[in-house]
Amino acid sequence: MPRRGSEPRLTAAPSDASPGDPLAERLARWSSGFTLAQAPDAVVENAKRSLIDTLGVTLAGTQTVSAEAVRRTVRSQYGRGAATVIGEQRKASAGGAALANAMAAQALDFDDTCFDGIVHASAVVFPAALAAAESADIDGAEMLAAFIAGSEVSYAVGRIATGTLYDKGWYTTAVLGAVGATAAASRAFGLNAATTATAIGLTLAQNGSTRALLGSAAKPYSAARAAESGALAAELAREGISAPLDGFERPSGFFQVYNDGRSAVETIGSLGESYAFVTPGIAYKLYPVCSAAQAAVEATLTLCQDHAIEAGEVASVHCEVAPLVLHLLTCERPSTVMQAQFCLPFAVACALVFGRLTVEQLDPEVLGHPQLLAAMNTVGMTLSEKMAADPTVSETSPEGASVRIVLRDGRAFELENRSATGTPVRPLATADLERKFRDCARDILSPAKTERLLSRMSSIEKLPNVRTLFD
Repeated sequence: MPRRGSEPRLTAAPSDASPGDPLAERLARWSSGFTLAQAPDAVVENAKRSLIDTLGVTLAGTQTVSAEAVRRTVRSQYGRGAATVIGEQRKASAGGAALANAMAAQALDFDDTCFDGIVHASAVVFPAALAAAESADIDGAEMLAAFIAGSEVSYAVGRIATGTLYDKGWYTTAVLGAVGATAAASRAFGLNAATTATAIGLTLAQNGSTRALLGSAAKPYSAARAAESGALAAELAREGISAPLDGFERPSGFFQVYNDGRSAVETIGSLGESYAFVTPGIAYKLYPVCSAAQAAVEATLTLCQDHAIEAGEVASVHCEVAPLVLHLLTCERPSTVMQAQFCLPFAVACALVFGRLTVEQLDPEVLGHPQLLAAMNTVGMTLSEKMAADPTVSETSPEGASVRIVLRDGRAFELENRSATGTPVRPLATADLERKFRDCARDILSPAKTERLLSRMSSIEKLPNVRTLFD
């Protein structure tokens, strides 16, 4: 069996060069041959922003109970290797490190989103790419290329699956992220197109996760398993395990079983022609809760700051929201922190009571704060008929909100926020992105180590060896 170094790297062919080929082969052909030189500067820069954001939230996420539990399991169940387990000194195998780091990346629900597939791909693809890159002993440019290739594969499959995959209840971050993680790990390991296609086939043969897990530790765990499966599939394909290459198309395959037989496979032609890192772009979070709550929280904070509103003055807060927001924020009275991250009354009440919503508020004691509980009782949420009737909302502002605060003295203030800061139409400034990274790293790294790591991530393509990233 050919090993890394003896496998020929194939030059990237257009993803639609052989439209009759199975989709796994077409994805593999493009991703295995992708190089940074093929990507426009904007793609490279936006990908680095995603890397910085994802590493930052991963650092913060290492402090959660669930991430600590996974790290303990990795210690006992996975072998040692060259891959960094963020948050501890011990290194692990690629699969173990990908599992632990992806758990931390998603643990706080603070990671980025792309609406091609409605997927938090970065939190799955980056841990797989990093683990494989360290294991393969490659440089930063190659790891960045692997991250871009894997992310774009996730988003491409999301486009092909249309909105059906998400609407049916699949947790697309795990389902789509696993395919992207496989492509990323395969690219980092230097696998050729044929072996990469087999790895994707292996992932499709065992991939699956539903949104029934929202509001529990099973959500980040499913993302972690997706990252792990991507790293393992790449290694196993390299070792010679076979898999069906038509796992997307066959009668009992992905599109039929997961997606009611629907697919827009013709959109694969855009892979490598356009990039999701630019269009539709990546949405970053200012607040560590579901992305669907971001616009409402920001509007609440703005109203309180502009009109000097105190929580005790508030009689009611009414949030009219886009359809997707109503669909996602289903928890009304949370009993756990993870439930609270999918509860709009909690998120808005934090803005009212504390004047902020940070990781500090993700604390069981905060859930029982008397003033917070009182403020939550004032918050209501209904569908915005105006947004529901606007055909552009699903594309331009799928998580918009209009917030109306009525005070006890009868005064009322209202603000519509169609797109939160951090969304592609209202990009997060580089200074704010770096501030978020520093805030996330504050309790984990010294200021000097934080700045050194931020500097290395900002120019990751110049790093001679990924294994020195955390030195």
